[in-house]
Amino acid sequence: GSVLFEIKDDGRGMDEEEVNRLLDHDRRPKGGIGLLNTNRRLTQRYGQGLKIQSRVEAGTTVSFVIPERGTEVR
Repeated sequence: GSVLFEIKDDGRGMDEEEVNRLLDHDRRPKGGIGLLNTNRRLTQRYGQGLKIQSRVEAGTTVSFVIPERGTEVR
């Protein structure tokens, strides 16, 4: 048992290189670090972080899974 959270948009989307850069600490775009921190905390707590799927001119989906209580990474 787990809960899947998804945030979707139908905006301009991103190519694979842009998506990869978002979660790479050394290559992230200038600006905030919210995605990096969120990904790090999810990974530390649940063993898996954010999943970003995107296609240019088709939108983006950012998702993550929270496992059933008691199955967190310790």
